Amino acid sequence: MQKLGEDRVVYAGVVPGVMFNNEGKGFLHKARVDCTLLNDVNEGHAKANGTCVVTDADGDKVFVEWNCAGAMPACPGTERFVGGTGKYKGISDQKFQGNFIGDTGAGRSEWSGEYKLP
Repeated sequence: MQKLGEDRVVYAGVVPGVMFNNEGKGFLHKARVDCTLLNDVNEGHAKANGTCVVTDADGDKVFVEWNCAGAMPACPGTERFVGGTGKYKGISDQKFQGNFIGDTGAGRSEWSGEYKLP
């Protein structure tokens, strides 16, 4: 975290996490997620972007690019599956809603939408 003034803070780093599927099984359920984060918060408005690597129990990976902007703590945005390995090779399409936890630099994301495999 770098404070740039009274109302502006920039967060940068790598955020680890776990993905859970609403069905409790299937696509990327209990997969490890490691995301880079650059979040510039100015007067309570976030503008963030980064990349993620999602690794499932078999070791197959999905690569993601994302960005969002909005009034803290919400950060609606877009994300794009840019590739994958193993069973996810050629994956594309996705949407998400980022939510930050106060001014801690941490947060959670809700991924929704459809994905395509060749």
